[in-house]
Amino acid sequence: GKAKAELELFFWQDFTDNYLELIKDRIYNPDKRGKTAKASAQFALEKVLFGTLKGFAPIMPFITEEIYHLYFSKKEKQKSIHITDFPEFDKKLVSEKAFLAGEETVKVISSVRKFKASKQVSVKAEIELTLEKDRIQKIGKALDDLKAVCNATKITEGNFFIKLV
Repeated sequence: GKAKAELELFFWQDFTDNYLELIKDRIYNPDKRGKTAKASAQFALEKVLFGTLKGFAPIMPFITEEIYHLYFSKKEKQKSIHITDFPEFDKKLVSEKAFLAGEETVKVISSVRKFKASKQVSVKAEIELTLEKDRIQKIGKALDDLKAVCNATKITEGNFFIKLV
C-alpha cells in the first residue's frame, strides 16, 4: 500500500509534472540546446523510466512485463523484468548541486504555474521572470530549462517578480 502510493506520487508529481516538462525543450530542440543536453536528458529519462517500471512490476506484473519487452528487453538481455536486478543507488550519479538546482527550479515553476492560474491565462502564456541573484546561482545550468518550461521571454536579476508579456 504505502510503497505503491509513494511510487505513484513520485511518478505523477515529480516525474511527469516536473521532470518531463523540464527536459522537453532539450529533447525537442537539440539544435538550440545542444546534442549533449539532449543526450543527458535521454540518459536520465531512460534510467528513471526503467527504475520506475521495476518498482511497479510487483504491483502490475503483466503491463510492466509488456512494456519491458517493448522498450527495454533488448538492452537488458533478460527474459523478464521480474528477473532483472533491482536498481541500486549509485552515489556517482548524484550531484548535490544539481539536486538543489532541481529543487529550486521546481519551486519557481510552481510559483509561475500558480501565478498563471490566478490570472486565468494559459500555461503557455509568455512571461518575463525576475529572480533573486542567489536563486539564479542555485538554478545554474537549469536556467534554460526553467525559461522553456515557464515560457519566459527573459529572466533578469532582481526581486522575485512575474510579468505577463
